[in-house]
Amino acid sequence: MHFSRVTEWATILKIIMCTVTFVPKRYGCLVAMNRDDMRTRPQALPPEVRRTGDLESVYPTEPGGGTWCGANERGLIFTLLNWHVAKGTKKRTRGEVIPRVLAFANFEDVQRKLEHMYFAGMLPFRLIGFSIPEKAVREWRWDGAKLTCISHPWTLGHWFSSGMSDEQAEATRRPVCKTAKRQMDAGSAAWVRRLHRSHAPECGAFSICVHRADAATLSYTEVLSTRHGTIMRYLQGNPCERNLHVVTKLPHDP
Repeated sequence: MHFSRVTEWATILKIIMCTVTFVPKRYGCLVAMNRDDMRTRPQALPPEVRRTGDLESVYPTEPGGGTWCGANERGLIFTLLNWHVAKGTKKRTRGEVIPRVLAFANFEDVQRKLEHMYFAGMLPFRLIGFSIPEKAVREWRWDGAKLTCISHPWTLGHWFSSGMSDEQAEATRRPVCKTAKRQMDAGSAAWVRRLHRSHAPECGAFSICVHRADAATLSYTEVLSTRHGTIMRYLQGNPCERNLHVVTKLPHDP
């Protein structure tokens, strides 16, 4: 597809692009997410502690509700990326998925919930879950017709999406992450933040820190979960231009 047609299609759908990084720790993990979207999108609200079922969770929200990244007191963390595999008409927001799964303490219960959820009217998505108690990583994919689940190893990992091309985002960003992995402080919080500010190999639509005339990285969310609890750090705006300024703590209930 010609570049101008891709840009036109992405603009029409107002598609979110994202990069997620996962770093396992001795106990716990670090998850970071760049949320990229149209510059005209309403500003999101910073993280707050909320009740999800019987559990406490922390996550930022859209003005109308819903979220793209959240964690609960039982050590479960979820991120949601758009998945550009099919055309469709949006009737419901994908942002309602994470608040629902944050009500559960383990992946078995999450799986049962997702199998009985009604996704009709939602555009395709990829839900990435990290469970500290289970040391497990799972990815649920809704293609607009069916839900599938795959497991990933409990190792350093990255996930990418782009409204212009998921494949191009993967092809451009994956080598940048691979090169960064050779740095002395790889896996540290400073390393993750530097990676999510990266403009390599060039500043634009497919750099990890996105810059387009009509779209950009609108926020950066960082979740550090340890045996003592979860700390969510949040930056509203482009991570290459601003410093983290919202910190929300959530104690763990073992």
